[in-house]
Amino acid sequence: MMTSQRAAFLWGSASILAIAWMIASTGSGCGGTSPLSTLQLLNQAVSDPSVQTFPRGGIPRTPTTTQSTQPVNPTINTTCDLPTNRKPEFFILRNNSLQNLTYSITFLISAGQGGFMCEADRPTYTAAGYVSVGNSITLGCDILTPSSANGFKGGNELLAVSFGRDSFNQPIIIPPNTSGTPSGAPAAPAPLNGVTAIPLPEVIVLGNSDVNFSCQGNDPCTQSGMNYTNTLGVLIDHITAARTQGTICNVNLGNRPEWRLSNPSNADSTAQLFQFVAGGSISIQVLDRVFNPNPAQNKAVWTVVGPPPGFTPIHDPVQ
Repeated sequence: MMTSQRAAFLWGSASILAIAWMIASTGSGCGGTSPLSTLQLLNQAVSDPSVQTFPRGGIPRTPTTTQSTQPVNPTINTTCDLPTNRKPEFFILRNNSLQNLTYSITFLISAGQGGFMCEADRPTYTAAGYVSVGNSITLGCDILTPSSANGFKGGNELLAVSFGRDSFNQPIIIPPNTSGTPSGAPAAPAPLNGVTAIPLPEVIVLGNSDVNFSCQGNDPCTQSGMNYTNTLGVLIDHITAARTQGTICNVNLGNRPEWRLSNPSNADSTAQLFQFVAGGSISIQVLDRVFNPNPAQNKAVWTVVGPPPGFTPIHDPVQ
């Protein structure tokens, strides 16, 4: 059963890109006219297996034996305080179903006085497609303001970037997995391809106000960040937040269709079921469960690992 309990969650962290990625992407800009436009790097689904492996193009996820469990930095207040290995974040969305897939995923971070993004990092965020949305935004049934109750450090401004539409503002369609093996599952285009660094948000929201991705009956947990579709992108079945592993809805800690970051001042081992860590890698895999009526079975699962060099496992998929 979904609960309506709202808990106070640890505020998350945000990141800037690694120096090499910054050099490679200098001048890329937002590339769109919408205030929440898709980052314009690639507009085709990734088919090369070398960029579909996890984490980060195939680096083994076996943790080092000397991985520290101590806090990353007990004095982290803004993104400028993050150590280098905590600044890039990597995210891959893969379709392991026999249906086509569309998606709507929004990354957000707080800014301004008391916010987590420091002003020195604003150019990096805006270059990656983040734009200011003021001091509040509504995504479907999810209303967000830069407060600790909403998963942010504070501040008076939110920056956001949404993924799921191409440069022509058309839904991106990830083709079905016809390879017969999970390793052959097609991935979303960059930056959700697992090898493109993204400035790390504090909150990731599934869905938006579009009729295909918004909530049903004012229940935020029915909001969907991914949908099974036909070849034209027409909706076949929803993948709701309630059946997407790790969301606040999914772990029954509230009615938010969100993932949130763990406080970067704490050890990665303290991350809760709905949290991922600064500098880590996130893999979302959509399962072949179209029309599956069992609410106890996830339709999308996640794997989360920590940053290099350890790539310590944080969350494993739960189907």
